[in-house]
Amino acid sequence: MIERTTNGFTITHEDRGTWTRGWAYAHPETAQVEIRTAADVTGDGRLDLLGVLIVRSTTTTVVFPGAAGGTFGAPLTSPIAPPPGATLRLGDVNGDGRTDVAWHLSTTQIGLGDGTGRFTAAPGLSTLAGGQTFDLIDLNGDGRPDIVGGDPSGTAVVVAHCAP
Repeated sequence: MIERTTNGFTITHEDRGTWTRGWAYAHPETAQVEIRTAADVTGDGRLDLLGVLIVRSTTTTVVFPGAAGGTFGAPLTSPIAPPPGATLRLGDVNGDGRTDVAWHLSTTQIGLGDGTGRFTAAPGLSTLAGGQTFDLIDLNGDGRPDIVGGDPSGTAVVVAHCAP
């Protein structure tokens, strides 16, 4: 369980019926941290926490790299970030073997992962207008996820094939 604090969060876990406070993060300023998912975005085989960090109205993507013993390393930030309420998906959209992040609210945006936990805007496909639903699915069998979006009625579908 992740508990929010004034400037960060604390991870609490259950072990045989006992809840224990574990690893915590506190930003030096008042901040809002929203953890969105856990995945290996650094390529080291450990789960990392991926989320959004908001400090003084500036929003960034934040990754807390997984470390030994169930703890996490110092936060890594990127200047691009999914807005609150956005649907978030992870996948290797450009075929470079690194985890990328895609998000959708009213448009779909892509952050290309560099393998260290940081992301940059995808050139040429940083924004894709689309419907209200969104996912990453390999539709054409090339081994890379494609961006699929549509509206709830099923009358419009947007597909973007991700090229290397």
